[in-house]
Amino acid sequence: MKRSARLLIVLFSVFLLSACTLKLIYKTLPFWAGYYLADYVDLNSSQEKALDEDLEQFFTWHRENALPPLANLVAELRQDLKEPLNYQQIQGYYHKFNHWGFDSIRQASHVVSNMLISLDEEQINQLETNLIQKSEKKMVERTVLPTSRKVKQRQGHLIDRTEEWIGKTSDKQRRILKELASYQIEFEPSLYSIRSQLISDVQRLISLRHTDEQFGHKVGELLVNWADIGASKYDLNTALLLNRRFEVMLRLNHSLSDKQRLHLDKELRALESELQGIIQN
Repeated sequence: MKRSARLLIVLFSVFLLSACTLKLIYKTLPFWAGYYLADYVDLNSSQEKALDEDLEQFFTWHRENALPPLANLVAELRQDLKEPLNYQQIQGYYHKFNHWGFDSIRQASHVVSNMLISLDEEQINQLETNLIQKSEKKMVERTVLPTSRKVKQRQGHLIDRTEEWIGKTSDKQRRILKELASYQIEFEPSLYSIRSQLISDVQRLISLRHTDEQFGHKVGELLVNWADIGASKYDLNTALLLNRRFEVMLRLNHSLSDKQRLHLDKELRALESELQGIIQN
């Protein structure tokens, strides 16, 4: 699960995985979701059983109700990508895939809310401590790195992910991805500030788990906010990053060679086929 930064976006990350591994990954997601949660809090046997049952129930729903729209969306994207996308199309697909992912997250909120309600005070303290420590550790690790190294690491990550879909990138495309990496590193201070605020929101909401009748709904919205941490709704910096991202993706899309477009079409066709296979089985 190294590609999934957190449970909150584990479903949306399915779309970003290589199509050849999608079916295996999807079928084992209930296990990995529980495994990931165990990294933050130790559950007793009855809590683990309840979590497993909630996860199985959710993924049954997800396969039947959420994957068909995703398959249709992938098919729509594949057709539109036969020609270079314009800015409005890129922006539109960003919001369409986010909308799909956030709907899935909201539907999964009962899994998290039920687990939180079941925790005793000792477990809550453990969960909150791990949330804070892991966030601070990541921030410290990133802060001590020179900006040039962080940009290079991020560029390498972007190149790897891009080449999964279009094949080998050109020098021009690598420069475009370096530009995007620079924007993302520039955004890090805002990201850490937003993340700290969200952790405070998590702590406040957890304290209301036994008294707030809207707890489950609020958990869902908080999970979406966490997954949508780079959204423009937070501040001008995130709005600027998002617009820059669209502009960079526009140039990257227009830079694709015929060979790369064929590669991308092949990957999207395979992803669509994998999704249909999961839906039917």
